[in-house]
Amino acid sequence: MATKALKGVSEDKWAEFKAIAANRDVSMGELFNDAVDALAKEKSKSQWERILAWKAKDPKEVERIEERIKEFRKGFELRRFK
Repeated sequence: MATKALKGVSEDKWAEFKAIAANRDVSMGELFNDAVDALAKEKSKSQWERILAWKAKDPKEVERIEERIKEFRKGFELRRFK
C-alpha cells in the first residue's frame, strides 16, 4: 500500500472525509475510489447530454452540417444479398 499526499486539503475537510468514510463503514481508499468513479461517470454523462442536446443556432451551420453528412454518405452503399 502506498501513501499519497493531497495538497490543498484543509484539516476540516480531511476530518469531514474521514467521518463520511466511518459513517459509511468503508475505508478512506474505498470512499475515494467511489468518489472518483462517480465523478468520471457524471462527466461522461454530461458530455453525452451536451452532444445529444446540441441545437444549431445558425441556419447556415445546419446547412454546412447537412452537406458534410451527404458527402460522408456518398461512399456508402447497401450490400446486395444473393
